[in-house]
Amino acid sequence: MQAIALALALAVAIALFGRRAWSLYRLLRSGKPAARFDNVPARARAEAMVVVGQSKLLQRLLPGLMHAAIFWGFLVLFPTIVIAMIGAVDAHSTLPWLGEQGWYALLVDVFAVLVLTMATAIYDNRTFGDLPILADALEDVGCDSEEILRHCRGGEHHRGCWVLDLLLGKE
Repeated sequence: MQAIALALALAVAIALFGRRAWSLYRLLRSGKPAARFDNVPARARAEAMVVVGQSKLLQRLLPGLMHAAIFWGFLVLFPTIVIAMIGAVDAHSTLPWLGEQGWYALLVDVFAVLVLTMATAIYDNRTFGDLPILADALEDVGCDSEEILRHCRGGEHHRGCWVLDLLLGKE
């Protein structure tokens, strides 16, 4: 029964992805033609610096570092989601090679520690406007509490925020 539910959820996700991809493709095709292949190596290098290197985000140091950590957290934690999906079907299976690597488990734990570091920085520096970024990071490491995520993404925040107190073990 679990395998059928997982297959159905996967089919729905693929259908929604395909629908959105087709919509974006049509939107791109509706634009004016431009010379986008005039200097491919320079364009690829510039794109790599902006996307992979997160160069524009680091113009504002603290929020930029937090956003870069979230981006890299997505990249690190995506295989964890795949491993969980495989485990839902067969509890004794895992992602070949990666699911058995100790260094990968360490990397996942490092990102969990980064989330706590981010919460500490928000609390100590009183940058409560960054709580929506913390909500994204919490989701990345597996938080599924709607109450916590909703609180981080909306409303007024101040020192003594119950979510930060909960994460940091403060009373």
